[in-house]
Amino acid sequence: MNSQIFGQKLPPSIVRFLPVFWILLLGWLVFFHRLGNTGLLDETEPLFVEAARQMTTTGDWVTPYFNGVTRFDKPPLIYWLMAIGFQTIGVNEWAARLPSALSATLLTGFCFYILNVYTTQPRPEADTTPSACEAHQRQPVIPYLGAAICALNLQSFFFGRLGYSDMLLSVLLWRVVVCVLSGIHRRSLSRSNSLLSGVLCSDGSGSVDKGAGGRGVAKCDRAALFALCWHAARRTTRN
Repeated sequence: MNSQIFGQKLPPSIVRFLPVFWILLLGWLVFFHRLGNTGLLDETEPLFVEAARQMTTTGDWVTPYFNGVTRFDKPPLIYWLMAIGFQTIGVNEWAARLPSALSATLLTGFCFYILNVYTTQPRPEADTTPSACEAHQRQPVIPYLGAAICALNLQSFFFGRLGYSDMLLSVLLWRVVVCVLSGIHRRSLSRSNSLLSGVLCSDGSGSVDKGAGGRGVAKCDRAALFALCWHAARRTTRN
């Protein structure tokens, strides 16, 4: 991370901690503050919450139920996370919405990471002349602004504070994007296995979270793998 913010040189300890502090601050103010002060919204959120609550009462973590009737509308990942929150914190609105708030905060962190990589860190094979490095050093504020815009987006604010499965799917999609863009930017063959593992894990988690909606993760995976293969082929032909 760049050591200058608004033209002021910062100590290394602050430089390392400032991005984490900024993301946690945004997460607390936008997603966690007064998270459980409102009741469950419309008819959808109670379906998720009650199915997760019945998992904790019946001990059946495989088959979700709503009022004694099986509910297979959604895969069980979001129910599992809510049920873990119930067993850890207690059965309340705050615990039910905790997975969405955590996912939204993680999504904000992914946004910061990508903007930081592409605006403040030159590529390994890029021009490293003083003028080129100075051009990168003039943009340290962009990741902070981008993370704030991502967190304050109305859809992020809405789904990050409700017990739905949408924000969890969004952060899994973004994990695929982060893995791909990191691989393209760094072009490191030593990290290819870990990046591919991240893509495939996100694919599987998206299917367990959203079912048919998780196919969007699979489509993104195919596009991601195509992009990585294309850049690998270009690198091979150049060598």
